[in-house]
Amino acid sequence: EGGWLVSADVQGQVILWRSPGWKPRTLYAPDEKTYGVQRARKIAQQPHFRPVAFAAADVILPVNVGEDAAGQLLWKLQRVPVANPDQAQTFDTLHQGMVTAIAVSPDGRRLASADLAGHLFLWELGTGAVRPVQPGATVLSLAFAPDGGSLAVGTAQRAGNGTAELQVWDVATASLRRRRTTADHVTACVASPDGRQVAYTGGKDFEVFVEGWDGRDRPVVLGGKGRRVLKVAFARDEPFYRVAFGVQLHQRGFNDYGDLERTFDAQRLELAAPGRLDPQAWITGGTYAGTWSVQWQPRGLQLVRDGQPKGTVGLETALQEGSPRSYCWIPDRQGNPWAIAVGTDVQNSIYVYRLVEKGPCPLLRHFRGHQDAVLSLAVSRDVRYLVSGSADGTLAFWSLADYQQGSTLWGRWGGELAVEAPGAGSRRLVVRRVHPAGPLYYKGVREGDVITAIRWYAEAQGQKKFEATQPEAILAALGEMAWGTLVEFRTSRGGVSQPGFQLRPAWPALASLFVSADDEWALWTPEGYFDASVNGHTLFGWQVNLGVDRLPAFYRADHFRHRLEQPGVLEHLLPAGSLREAFRRAEQKPAEDLPATVSHQIAQSPALEILQPEFDAEVPGNEARVLARVQIPLSTELVEAKIYANGVAGRDRRLVAQRRTEGYVEHTYQWQVPLPAEETSLIQVIVGTKAEVTASSDLVVRRVNPPPPQQRKMYLLAVGINRYADPKVPPLEFSTSDAKAFCEVIRQRSRGLYDIVAQTMLLNEQVTPAAWRQSLAEMRRRMREQVGPDDLLVLFLAGHGWEDVRSGQYYFIGHEFQMANLGRSYEGCLSWDDFRLLADIPCRKLVFLDTCHSGAIQPPRTRNLKAAIRRLQDDVIFTVAASKGGQLAAEHPQWKHGVFTKCLLDALEGKALDTPRPEITLNDVVRYVESTVPRVTSTLTQGARTQEPIAAPDSLLAYAKIPLARVQSNQASGSGASRQAVSPAEPDLAAMPAFVPAGELPFHQRKKR
Repeated sequence: EGGWLVSADVQGQVILWRSPGWKPRTLYAPDEKTYGVQRARKIAQQPHFRPVAFAAADVILPVNVGEDAAGQLLWKLQRVPVANPDQAQTFDTLHQGMVTAIAVSPDGRRLASADLAGHLFLWELGTGAVRPVQPGATVLSLAFAPDGGSLAVGTAQRAGNGTAELQVWDVATASLRRRRTTADHVTACVASPDGRQVAYTGGKDFEVFVEGWDGRDRPVVLGGKGRRVLKVAFARDEPFYRVAFGVQLHQRGFNDYGDLERTFDAQRLELAAPGRLDPQAWITGGTYAGTWSVQWQPRGLQLVRDGQPKGTVGLETALQEGSPRSYCWIPDRQGNPWAIAVGTDVQNSIYVYRLVEKGPCPLLRHFRGHQDAVLSLAVSRDVRYLVSGSADGTLAFWSLADYQQGSTLWGRWGGELAVEAPGAGSRRLVVRRVHPAGPLYYKGVREGDVITAIRWYAEAQGQKKFEATQPEAILAALGEMAWGTLVEFRTSRGGVSQPGFQLRPAWPALASLFVSADDEWALWTPEGYFDASVNGHTLFGWQVNLGVDRLPAFYRADHFRHRLEQPGVLEHLLPAGSLREAFRRAEQKPAEDLPATVSHQIAQSPALEILQPEFDAEVPGNEARVLARVQIPLSTELVEAKIYANGVAGRDRRLVAQRRTEGYVEHTYQWQVPLPAEETSLIQVIVGTKAEVTASSDLVVRRVNPPPPQQRKMYLLAVGINRYADPKVPPLEFSTSDAKAFCEVIRQRSRGLYDIVAQTMLLNEQVTPAAWRQSLAEMRRRMREQVGPDDLLVLFLAGHGWEDVRSGQYYFIGHEFQMANLGRSYEGCLSWDDFRLLADIPCRKLVFLDTCHSGAIQPPRTRNLKAAIRRLQDDVIFTVAASKGGQLAAEHPQWKHGVFTKCLLDALEGKALDTPRPEITLNDVVRYVESTVPRVTSTLTQGARTQEPIAAPDSLLAYAKIPLARVQSNQASGSGASRQAVSPAEPDLAAMPAFVPAGELPFHQRKKR
């Protein structure tokens, strides 16, 4: 009936809460009080399962009843009436290890429970009858169908083949109906209210699957971007700040969960293409072991040298907050083992210990910041950093600066404190020095600040609260308290009290890295500064809790990219050792004090809400009326408010209301948004402020009863340059032929889909800023006369591109450009700002971009091409680029085209289809070039190089079904090549001589060849 809530934590405390008011009542105290310290420690070493469930008005929970002769923990289920908890009933059947899952049927008559030993029991609660079944693996999740007649069972991965399963069992007969294999643990499953569907986890990329309860159809896949990071390593050779990582599970025991698969250069800020890695080229957790080894024990780690036991890392010290899950050896200057770093679960911390001959190893440093278990650790060649890999999907970099100082104030807090007496009878605790990567600096403490008071709880003394206000008492407490203690600080600066803060003696990560399953990535600092791939800035952000009565707010990083995306600073981060020093080396200044960066951006953020229509609303006709409310902080101004439907710009924006509220100016806008032909449209509202902070909101609508479709129109503009007026600009081989061939193929293949009403081609000397702007202006003039949401503007650009690093602007190098002006003046270039001429045209715009050629005038970097694509994304222009910015585009003389254009042409000719259909869409083309170009490039270069096209905006491609070409009748019937082919059917790559990338030859040899 919704009147009760039961909760359990990993330390064994179970609390019952009752509405209204949600007053708590403890059913079970933490394990130490319930079972004693020794039993609690043993329980803490087990995986942290604490399931609870309701059976009508009773709570079902596991209780420990001891251990067997082999030392394995034993558990029984207990039924606790919420009205009278003292009358609990304990069931007789034993569970072993830990109870991993409990489920009760909706009618409260049936119960299912499972444990670590692989047991699964089905219970009839009315009679007490129980039947064991054999799922064949450890069960992690359970869910009854609404009628209680069948049960969904999610298992863990098996050690042998690495697969898990979703199983469906018939409860009455205790028989297995069906099973579905998954790549990862099925940690959760749930039945739909009508019993027709089941949703479950189990994807290697964190996907959620939804399928019919009977399993007849293939499951629908939802989301899936992240992957557990199972292994990490630093490079042995320069550049030293490259890291390798792996995400595929190969569980071989403690501290060995995977292999190295990919690399990221944390100084160049580049994700390398997939390729085989030499394990000997990387520093892993065991590299500096020497003759030391580790023995995992229930109470911690026993360190061993030359077969003899040495020091211990025990749970009775710092590891009370988690169990060891990983470790790495840290060497001294001679490369001999000197310390060990241990990664844990529960609080997901990293602890660094000094190696000793016997007894407990002294703790030197505590790192904290991951959101799930730390599964792998490695140390850099210069012993300045640790890198960690976590089940939360991230890698993190941690500073080892001065870690040898251990439990000193500098080692704990990153601060040097001293008691001073500035006047008679006046004493104060002054911050003499603060490390820019340490805990105190991260919280805003600076040299000269005064610590006026601290408060903390001492768990060892029964959660007693303490306070210190005298300088000597504060100094002593900060140096002696337990490493996991949360301390409330009060400080002053120049005699003025500063905002208080809470802090543990734990150093934060210097930076965190997330790499998605589709190779987008983001690297960010705790202060909020970041760099990211083209779409990577949409993958992370900041949650701000607004109190118990309001939902938290989430601010995605792309809303702050104009201020916080700082690749020029981030590339200096590891060499510099701190963000402060990285800014200095980049010759830049942060916009505000570093700890306040994100808070300041959030304070400048507009609040946006779409009022009408509702999510998943049915919209008749071919136009939607959208009403949205925008709240702008008084400290800034609204500068833009735009709307799109599957990439089609809205029009007729009208301000329908405006009022001033506390701290905000509130605007309510109405738009009429043309809807393209797709049945489902993603409506996106985007607003921006003078503070360069944006906000966005979106919803999905469904189009019903549309009017008869009109003939689509296409507008085509192609640009290609092979030769430049200045001979110092490297010439290109196939840019003009690429542009010509693209125009010809798109013109031929789009017949019947589009009327091409305007076509312009600029080649070589025709490519000037004046001609470019004139062509765009003419396109705008013709399109504004009569354009529909299904019309399409297509641009193809092949040549040299350049990013002005200072301004972040991207330019296409025109024919008259002079190399002497590079970095100073771009008068001969085509400016990306000119695309704004087309921004408000209510149709889709599509750009194919090939500017990363061999012999490029700018060293290839991801950030360069990102500047081009991001600028187009600002106006929701669909973009397909030939390669990621850090890769050179490959060519082959026999094709007379670059690899990207060749595969693009093949896709439009029909090879993009793997199932018979009459039309080829943009999605088909993107899938084909993204899968084919890397394989072809690798074959041509004999594995020496790869090229990976990229498409944006990523969020829209799933919705916009833009037709590009009509398939010939024989292809539509199924004769087209699958996109899974190794390479385009012609020419035959096997019959070709080995390909030498042009960029590897001097210019005069390239020209001669």
